[in-house]
Order: sequence, then structure tokens, then C-alpha cells
Amino acid sequence: MTHIQDLQKNASDRIYQLAILIYTTREKLITQAMKEKGQQQQKEEDKLSESQKRVLDILYRRQFSSGEANPKVPSNEIAKETGISASHLSKILKYLEEKRYIKKIREGDERYVKIQLDDEAIEKAKTYRFELTTVMEKILSNFDEDDLSTINKAINLFTESLDKLNLQIQG
Repeated sequence: MTHIQDLQKNASDRIYQLAILIYTTREKLITQAMKEKGQQQQKEEDKLSESQKRVLDILYRRQFSSGEANPKVPSNEIAKETGISASHLSKILKYLEEKRYIKKIREGDERYVKIQLDDEAIEKAKTYRFELTTVMEKILSNFDEDDLSTINKAINLFTESLDKLNLQIQG
């Protein structure tokens, strides 16, 4: 194994460990915040998967970037932005529609579906976004300015690398 391959494997292992640590810390912080507020944990059948939350978050964020109150987002754009396969996204959208988080809207060609948040889902998406932001703020509050600058540079490098990889996959 070359030195660069060794570094890549080490980085890969560390990123995986970091992702797990962030996820478990996030869950603990959310549970703690709910206890402090006297809120009950969600019932198991009401919990959303991370993929389902990402879809709701994209729809929620589109409200602010589009200028529309509740925009209709083409499902293929959601798939592209999340990296979720079309078949898996279809299952997620079916579940979210059954639970009344979203509405599927067909305009013209029946093959193309636009997705819109249901009114109740807007509140759930706000809660998810708040939880995520709050947790990340707590995590990042332990870093000084130089550390944050380094983290942002690393994130930019990852984003650029992932964008290039996605272009290669699509192309």
C-alpha cells in the first residue's frame, strides 16, 4: 500500500467514526433537550428516517430560496440534491404522503411529479432544522476561530470532491 493509499484509508476510517459520533451526540442532545422541555419522545411509528428528514429539509429550505410560500419541487431535483436513488426516493415519498407530510402534484405529464410540503410538515421540518442547527452550534462552540476556518476549508474540499465525483457518475 502506498503512502497516499494509507492516508486515504486512515481518513476514510476517521470520517466514518466522526459521522457516527456526530449522529449519536446529536441524538443524545435532542433527547436531553426534550427532557428539559418536558416533551415526550416521539412514538416509534412517528419517527422519520434520516433520508425522510433530508427530503423534508430540502422542501423546507426551498421555501426560503425560491421566494414562494410553499414551492412545488420536482422529485428529480430532490433525488439529485439528496443523492437518493429514484426507486428509494419513490418509497420515501409514498411514506411521507401516507403520513400527510407532503402532497404529490402532477401537472401535465403524469410521469413527472412535483412535491409540496403539507402544512403540518412545515412545522415538523422547522423542528428538525432547529434540532440540527442547535446541535451543530453546540458542537462547533468548542472551536476557536482558527479551528473553524480549518473545518470550513475541509468541508469545502469535501464538497468540491463530491461534486466532481457526482459529475463523473452522471457523465
